[in-house]
Amino acid sequence: MEINRQIDLFIDSYSKNSFLITTRPGSGAENFSRFHDFFVEPLTKYDVEGFIKKIVESQERRQRIIEIIKEQKNSAYLHYLKNPLLLSMFIVAFESHPEIPSRKSSFYRNVFDTLYSKHDGITKNSFPREKLTKFEREDFERILNVFSYLTLIEGKIVFTNEFLTDKLADVIKYLDIKCNIENLIYDLVTPISIIVKDGFEYNFPHRSIQEYFAASLYQN
Repeated sequence: MEINRQIDLFIDSYSKNSFLITTRPGSGAENFSRFHDFFVEPLTKYDVEGFIKKIVESQERRQRIIEIIKEQKNSAYLHYLKNPLLLSMFIVAFESHPEIPSRKSSFYRNVFDTLYSKHDGITKNSFPREKLTKFEREDFERILNVFSYLTLIEGKIVFTNEFLTDKLADVIKYLDIKCNIENLIYDLVTPISIIVKDGFEYNFPHRSIQEYFAASLYQN
């Protein structure tokens, strides 16, 4: 990968420095022979509570979230709230869905529902940003279903702008939908935030979200 070559050159240019690279598994960074691999441990139940106390400003809302997570009936659910990103998503979705759903698919549906309709209002106390494509929620779901299915088959979890543009063009052609691809990418990244731009690349906030949309392809 070009980015790996550039990192190698950068390290060679400043060889007296110490370097720490953080990335998601499968990015290729683990192939750097001069680095040692370390993995972040999942949050403990005490970490989860501490995380909530730091993130949620409202004491009443904070206490309600902690109480729900501590309920015995939700104990089996705690294992994927040990991921900071998924825990953050649960906190964001809590305003509209103040419960822990019994199925993971329901959790991701709640997250998408929140991101689609209320993300800006909850996090920034502002009006939701306009979606340039004017698509309805169902249109975005259909696009994400097909896109996620195709990219998972190809083993793609990180997308260049060129790849994302070309693949979304194939998707809307397949679905017989007409729109400007740049507007579609803007909508997915900015007002909905279901795709994250990281430097010059794009990805889903968590791979399990990509898997959820792919698995939902034939259900919608």
